[in-house]
Amino acid sequence: MAKLPPKIYRSIVKMTDKIGNYIFIPSYSPENWPSNTDEGSKYMDNMGGRVNAPAVINATMDIMVCREVLTHLIEGAKILGTEAENIPKWKGMLAKMPNYLLDEEGSTEGMDMAYFG
Repeated sequence: MAKLPPKIYRSIVKMTDKIGNYIFIPSYSPENWPSNTDEGSKYMDNMGGRVNAPAVINATMDIMVCREVLTHLIEGAKILGTEAENIPKWKGMLAKMPNYLLDEEGSTEGMDMAYFG
């Protein structure tokens, strides 16, 4: 079984927010572009500067992938009858996944803009 992804995630997501959910930082958001592209970012940080990099906080894509990997890993371990000792650890990680961020229309946001002011 692919046990490497949870080890990687545990090494990356060490910070938690005030309610105990993981904070993915750095995180990658393909909806944002470096400043040397035509698109550039439309977002402002909390100091009035432009956020012009794909490195963000809590990119929805990263949260989704991590949640998906852990869910399938748990399911696969149960089906195969293996890794019983790791299932509680993986479930604990899954329980700390941040909620998906939704806009006013119910669509997912690309990243958590609350960190940018």
